[in-house]
Amino acid sequence: VIVLIRSHKGRTPVPSGYGSRSSFDFRRALIEDEMNNNKLNLLRGLVAYKQALLRDNFRCVVSGKMDKQSWNSTVKGGACGTQCAHIFGEIINTDLGEKAKVSAVQAIVVKKFFILEIYISKELAGAQIHRLDNILTLDSNLHEYFDNLKLWFEATETANRYNVVSTLDVVFHKDGFNVPHVVTFQFAQELALPNPRYLHIHASCCRVAHMSGAIGYYELLDDDDDEYDSTGVVPADVLAARLYDISISQSYLSDPV
Repeated sequence: VIVLIRSHKGRTPVPSGYGSRSSFDFRRALIEDEMNNNKLNLLRGLVAYKQALLRDNFRCVVSGKMDKQSWNSTVKGGACGTQCAHIFGEIINTDLGEKAKVSAVQAIVVKKFFILEIYISKELAGAQIHRLDNILTLDSNLHEYFDNLKLWFEATETANRYNVVSTLDVVFHKDGFNVPHVVTFQFAQELALPNPRYLHIHASCCRVAHMSGAIGYYELLDDDDDEYDSTGVVPADVLAARLYDISISQSYLSDPV
């Protein structure tokens, strides 16, 4: 895992030389095909975002503030810029080289961890990453906290009702985001709600990352590449081991896909 995280600041690869015309045409065809696939995934992502907005009543599901593009003077509760937040992002569908380009903190929840390899990667493969039950409408700032494992949802005994948990005081403070400690996701237009299993796994990753101290270590790697000691014992080792324990103990959540 540390090798994965470290490599995002590695050397620039040496470009390959130009080959024959037929080889060039073959590579161009591959690139064009990849571009077309990416456009299709982008389109699907935009459709999913619109569906999520409709399902979430054009509001951030945490703060309750209205999407600023949808706001009008009759709306109560304020407005904010919203974003389409994936519980598990497209990083789980990319290879090791692509994963290495992302934030070290985000790399905690990639498929290199056993729990995501077993339960998540296959069912969210390709365009399925934009499944509506893998998406939340979030305030852009809260989206950043969610992606960086500083905000998560813990299930209650009531279906689709969650305790909001954050390591940041500003999330709950009345002069900050003033987020409630409990939220309930509600059906609209019979659209799928956020998947409880995905939220559970995300929450498990968040809790373990903070308990193990790995979050602070990964943020240090993001800030200063020279601080990494490849020979020392690091919190990431604890994190990986604990996530493996979770993947075994929570096997009842789903059959492997």
